[in-house]
Amino acid sequence: MTSIMCDSCKKPVPDALRGETYYTLLNRDLCAACFKDLHLAVQEVMEPRRPQYSFTDYRKEFVATLNKFCK
Repeated sequence: MTSIMCDSCKKPVPDALRGETYYTLLNRDLCAACFKDLHLAVQEVMEPRRPQYSFTDYRKEFVATLNKFCK
């Protein structure tokens, strides 16, 4: 059995099941709580740009926020 550590909060993920209790994004493992926080943080930034942002803008913001979370 492998042990998974969340790259954001640095806590171990008990009973790790990919896609259920942890998520892998750009070679970073996030627990479900940090994954939810990541999406909420990106949503807060992108919401004011609502009618005029592109997927490229979203992707750039997502990667920047993910890198910030996993310092």
